Amino acid sequence: MLRCNGEGCVEQILHEDPSLQTGVRPGQPFTTMVCPGNLAKALDFFAALRRDGHAFDWEINTGGAAAGVQTLRFSGAPLADGFVVVAVPDRHDLDPLIGAMLSINNEAVTELHRLYKDRIAQGADEFLDGVSQINNELATAQRELAKANVQLRAAIEAKERLIGMLVHDLRTPLGVIGGYAEFLEGRPGGRIDPAERNIIGQIRNASRYMSALIDNTLAQSAIQSGSLVLDLRPTDLAGIVRQVADTNAFLVAGKNIRIIADLPGEPLHIAVDAIRIEQVINNIISNAIKYSHESTVVVVAVTADAGGAVISVRDRGIGIAPEVMARLFQPYARGAGGGISGEPSYGLGLYICHRIVTAHGGSMTVDSVVGEGTTVRVHLPTAAASIR
Repeated sequence: MLRCNGEGCVEQILHEDPSLQTGVRPGQPFTTMVCPGNLAKALDFFAALRRDGHAFDWEINTGGAAAGVQTLRFSGAPLADGFVVVAVPDRHDLDPLIGAMLSINNEAVTELHRLYKDRIAQGADEFLDGVSQINNELATAQRELAKANVQLRAAIEAKERLIGMLVHDLRTPLGVIGGYAEFLEGRPGGRIDPAERNIIGQIRNASRYMSALIDNTLAQSAIQSGSLVLDLRPTDLAGIVRQVADTNAFLVAGKNIRIIADLPGEPLHIAVDAIRIEQVINNIISNAIKYSHESTVVVVAVTADAGGAVISVRDRGIGIAPEVMARLFQPYARGAGGGISGEPSYGLGLYICHRIVTAHGGSMTVDSVVGEGTTVRVHLPTAAASIR
């Protein structure tokens, strides 16, 4: 029980229970005892005390890391030259405390006793009415939330059906276009002049880019809806990397970028979802090519370690700005700028790669220096088969 002046500063400790350990002393603001997170509430309590002449049963956390947090109930009443403030662990503790303090015939105790009895007698109906109103509002909000959730689920299912139809309708003709382009490019020299061969190469690259975009869109949809499911099977990781590296090497010959694959001589088997990991490797290598200068090298390596395997892709491209690095694994982090040769970028590739890798129980890191290049490392654990 404290006597405070009009500014909330403690002038006298009228009664202190040692078990509460508030730590407040005369000359200090009464808020000294309050947890930092409840400081605003404590100030509101004292503002109500000054405004209304009384404040009753405010629940405020006191203490801190050293003494431990404890929840006390604060009440206050006016004095001729300030206020009396009482803090108790439970509202039922206030009545016996006041009864005990009445023996000292203190004006502060007498005033607080009157306030407490009046509020108990007059406030019960108001309290019950308030609780009833809150319960009604919560029930209404709950019904509205349930209705909104049903509508949201229906919208998500409709979106998934639409994406599925688009993928089905786009994948087949894109595959046909890419296949015909590769067939024409493979015809013997002399039957297609260099200008025509260049056009065919652009058709093939565009169809391949659109296929990758469809795969990324599907992956993002699965990630956002929580339906990304992995088909984990023992797979030769080095074989997947070699296949993706060879495919990309063929596709970037016109940009005069070499892809060097530094792979182990023996198969490196690890339990992964082969399709998803191929998507990860392809996205990372495609990024390295997209942001690399002509006549440079991209090095792709696979190494085994005690916990699994590491895939690394190193380029000598334009690098990644620090402000982009800070949010690199977020959607659309790098979507504002395209590649060196004008290739479009939607900023989804590394976000999707990161989510697929972490779903395998692995990790992904990126080191980059602007103007010097970027290295992306993917660690996949041997225990990935236990991740679902």
